[in-house]
Amino acid sequence: NWTKVFVPFGTGDIHLGNRVVKYTSGLSSKTVYHAGYVNAITALRWAKAQGNFNKVVITGSSAGGYGTILHAYSAYKVFNQPIYTVNDSGPGLNADPSAKSGNNAELGNRWGSWQNFPAGAITDQSKQLLYFTEYTLANCTNCYYGLFETLQDSTISNFEGISGAAHQAQLLKVVKDIDSRNDARFGYYLPNGTAHTILSANGFYSTTLSGTYLYNWVNNQINGSTSDLSAVN
Repeated sequence: NWTKVFVPFGTGDIHLGNRVVKYTSGLSSKTVYHAGYVNAITALRWAKAQGNFNKVVITGSSAGGYGTILHAYSAYKVFNQPIYTVNDSGPGLNADPSAKSGNNAELGNRWGSWQNFPAGAITDQSKQLLYFTEYTLANCTNCYYGLFETLQDSTISNFEGISGAAHQAQLLKVVKDIDSRNDARFGYYLPNGTAHTILSANGFYSTTLSGTYLYNWVNNQINGSTSDLSAVN
């Protein structure tokens, strides 16, 4: 009985960009309209205009997961009601400085992402993007945010230019730091493994951690009951 609006990932900027960039390689060039932020905010406003909804859930996998970091806040501003978020494998962590494919600060400047965050919300562009969830939770005191991520996610660690072990260490450090200040409304589900994304996989129904099935954790999350589950303390 849910109304579902799908916002496709189509402009290469994980739903955060608003800038036209000309890329050149040798004698070839291509102009890319990084309009992910514009597309996402337009979709949210369109959805709001369709009726009065009694609950709003924001979710996405991979690039869509990254998009939830900003657009949980965008949805709160558009719908003016509590937002329940499930981020599937978009942890928003720092990359090795040499890994241009995943360096948050460099990509944010290239795509024109930073201008799309609330004024004053991002004071350190080198900080892990996931910390922006604290701004959302501070401004929306009845919003909830949950992150699913495998501890050694090979896709994300490759973008970050670091090992699976280094990704795990950074992931645990950041989520526990955020959770220490937002325990009642920030939750995480961090199983062992290297797989990337789960919401559309069979594992969504079979994955269990500390006696809790993932689908039950998600159901609790979108009903305002967060919990913190990790295969490694």
